[in-house]
Amino acid sequence: MNDEPETQSPRVGPITVESDWITTVGALVVFVACCVLLLSEVEHFLGGRFAVPHRPHYDFFSIFTKVYEVIAGVLCFTVALNYANKPVKTGLVLMGVNLTGAALLSYLPLSSAAFRLAVTSRSIMSQIALTIFILAIAQWLRSVVKRVSSAGPRGGDN
Repeated sequence: MNDEPETQSPRVGPITVESDWITTVGALVVFVACCVLLLSEVEHFLGGRFAVPHRPHYDFFSIFTKVYEVIAGVLCFTVALNYANKPVKTGLVLMGVNLTGAALLSYLPLSSAAFRLAVTSRSIMSQIALTIFILAIAQWLRSVVKRVSSAGPRGGDN
Protein backbone atom coordinates (compact mmCIF):
# COMPACT_ATOMS: atom_id res chain seq x y z
CA MET A 1 0.00 0.00 0.00
CA ASN A 2 1.06 3.52 -0.73
CA ASP A 3 0.49 6.07 2.05
CA GLU A 4 1.10 9.13 -0.15
CA PRO A 5 -1.82 11.06 -1.62
CA GLU A 6 -2.66 10.58 -5.28
CA THR A 7 -2.37 14.29 -6.11
CA GLN A 8 1.24 15.01 -5.30
CA SER A 9 2.88 18.27 -6.36
CA PRO A 10 5.53 18.01 -9.07
CA ARG A 11 9.03 17.85 -7.64
CA VAL A 12 12.37 18.84 -9.05
CA GLY A 13 15.10 17.95 -6.61
CA PRO A 14 14.39 19.71 -3.30
CA ILE A 15 11.75 22.01 -4.87
CA THR A 16 8.00 21.34 -4.98
CA VAL A 17 5.70 23.36 -7.22
CA GLU A 18 2.11 23.54 -5.98
CA SER A 19 0.72 24.59 -9.36
CA ASP A 20 0.85 23.31 -12.90
CA TRP A 21 4.16 23.81 -14.72
CA ILE A 22 2.73 25.84 -17.59
CA THR A 23 1.31 28.49 -15.25
CA THR A 24 4.51 28.59 -13.23
CA VAL A 25 6.78 28.90 -16.27
CA GLY A 26 4.43 31.51 -17.77
CA ALA A 27 4.60 33.51 -14.53
CA LEU A 28 8.39 33.29 -14.59
CA VAL A 29 8.48 34.55 -18.19
CA VAL A 30 6.19 37.48 -17.34
CA PHE A 31 8.30 38.16 -14.22
CA VAL A 32 11.52 38.32 -16.25
CA ALA A 33 9.85 40.46 -18.95
CA CYS A 34 8.55 42.92 -16.33
CA CYS A 35 12.01 43.10 -14.73
CA VAL A 36 13.67 43.84 -18.07
CA LEU A 37 11.05 46.47 -18.94
CA LEU A 38 11.42 48.08 -15.51
CA LEU A 39 15.22 48.21 -15.77
CA SER A 40 14.94 49.71 -19.25
CA GLU A 41 12.38 52.27 -18.08
CA VAL A 42 14.53 53.28 -15.09
CA GLU A 43 17.62 53.60 -17.28
CA HIS A 44 15.73 55.80 -19.74
CA PHE A 45 14.29 57.86 -16.88
CA LEU A 46 17.70 58.44 -15.27
CA GLY A 47 19.25 59.25 -18.64
CA GLY A 48 16.43 61.62 -19.59
CA ARG A 49 15.59 59.56 -22.68
CA PHE A 50 11.87 58.96 -22.54
CA ALA A 51 9.71 56.98 -24.93
CA VAL A 52 8.24 60.00 -26.68
CA PRO A 53 5.00 59.55 -28.61
CA HIS A 54 5.47 60.73 -32.18
CA ARG A 55 2.91 62.48 -34.30
CA PRO A 56 1.09 59.96 -36.51
CA HIS A 57 2.24 59.69 -40.11
CA TYR A 58 -0.94 58.01 -41.36
CA ASP A 59 0.86 54.96 -42.63
CA PHE A 60 -0.13 51.44 -41.63
CA PHE A 61 2.43 50.98 -38.85
CA SER A 62 1.71 54.32 -37.18
CA ILE A 63 -2.05 53.79 -37.23
CA PHE A 64 -1.66 50.18 -36.07
CA THR A 65 0.52 51.28 -33.15
CA LYS A 66 -1.98 53.91 -32.00
CA VAL A 67 -4.90 51.48 -32.30
CA TYR A 68 -2.89 48.87 -30.36
CA GLU A 69 -2.15 51.37 -27.57
CA VAL A 70 -5.83 52.27 -27.23
CA ILE A 71 -7.01 48.64 -27.31
CA ALA A 72 -4.34 47.55 -24.80
CA GLY A 73 -5.27 50.46 -22.51
CA VAL A 74 -8.98 49.64 -22.64
CA LEU A 75 -8.15 45.97 -22.02
CA CYS A 76 -6.14 46.95 -18.92
CA PHE A 77 -9.12 48.94 -17.62
CA THR A 78 -11.49 46.04 -18.34
CA VAL A 79 -9.30 43.48 -16.57
CA ALA A 80 -8.85 45.88 -13.64
CA LEU A 81 -12.63 46.08 -13.19
CA ASN A 82 -12.87 42.30 -12.81
CA TYR A 83 -9.68 41.70 -10.79
CA ALA A 84 -9.93 41.22 -7.02
CA ASN A 85 -6.35 41.96 -5.92
CA LYS A 86 -6.19 45.71 -5.11
CA PRO A 87 -2.46 46.29 -5.85
CA VAL A 88 -2.68 44.50 -9.19
CA LYS A 89 -5.89 46.40 -9.97
CA THR A 90 -3.99 49.64 -9.30
CA GLY A 91 -1.14 48.51 -11.55
CA LEU A 92 -3.57 47.66 -14.35
CA VAL A 93 -5.25 51.07 -14.09
CA LEU A 94 -1.86 52.81 -14.16
CA MET A 95 -0.81 50.79 -17.20
CA GLY A 96 -4.14 51.57 -18.89
CA VAL A 97 -3.68 55.29 -18.29
CA ASN A 98 -0.11 55.00 -19.56
CA LEU A 99 -1.12 53.26 -22.79
CA THR A 100 -4.13 55.44 -23.61
CA GLY A 101 -2.11 58.50 -22.66
CA ALA A 102 0.51 57.53 -25.22
CA ALA A 103 -2.11 57.50 -27.96
CA LEU A 104 -3.65 60.78 -26.80
CA LEU A 105 -0.32 62.60 -26.56
CA SER A 106 0.24 61.99 -30.26
CA TYR A 107 -2.83 63.99 -31.18
CA LEU A 108 -2.91 66.74 -28.53
CA PRO A 109 -1.16 70.02 -29.32
CA LEU A 110 0.92 70.66 -26.17
CA SER A 111 3.72 73.05 -25.37
CA SER A 112 7.14 71.46 -24.96
CA ALA A 113 7.05 71.91 -21.16
CA ALA A 114 3.61 70.30 -20.86
CA PHE A 115 4.66 67.52 -23.23
CA ARG A 116 7.81 66.86 -21.16
CA LEU A 117 5.73 66.74 -17.96
CA ALA A 118 3.24 64.31 -19.54
CA VAL A 119 6.00 62.02 -20.82
CA THR A 120 7.76 62.08 -17.44
CA SER A 121 4.55 61.20 -15.60
CA ARG A 122 3.89 58.38 -18.09
CA SER A 123 7.34 56.96 -17.31
CA ILE A 124 6.72 57.15 -13.56
CA MET A 125 3.30 55.46 -13.94
CA SER A 126 4.89 52.71 -15.99
CA GLN A 127 7.61 52.16 -13.39
CA ILE A 128 5.08 51.96 -10.56
CA ALA A 129 2.84 49.56 -12.50
CA LEU A 130 5.76 47.29 -13.43
CA THR A 131 6.97 47.28 -9.82
CA ILE A 132 3.48 46.29 -8.63
CA PHE A 133 3.36 43.46 -11.19
CA ILE A 134 6.83 42.23 -10.20
CA LEU A 135 5.95 42.18 -6.51
CA ALA A 136 2.61 40.43 -7.14
CA ILE A 137 4.22 37.74 -9.30
CA ALA A 138 7.06 37.27 -6.79
CA GLN A 139 4.51 36.88 -3.99
CA TRP A 140 2.56 34.32 -6.02
CA LEU A 141 5.72 32.39 -6.95
CA ARG A 142 6.80 32.40 -3.31
CA SER A 143 3.47 30.87 -2.28
CA VAL A 144 3.59 28.21 -5.00
CA VAL A 145 7.25 27.14 -5.13
CA LYS A 146 8.39 25.47 -1.90
CA ARG A 147 11.66 23.99 -0.77
CA VAL A 148 11.29 20.50 0.62
CA SER A 149 13.65 19.37 3.34
CA SER A 150 14.38 15.70 3.57
CA ALA A 151 12.65 14.68 6.80
CA GLY A 152 13.77 11.08 6.61
CA PRO A 153 16.45 9.68 8.91
CA ARG A 154 19.95 10.12 7.70
CA GLY A 155 22.43 7.40 7.92
CA GLY A 156 24.57 5.02 6.00
CA ASP A 157 23.42 2.09 3.89
CA ASN A 158 23.42 -0.73 6.42
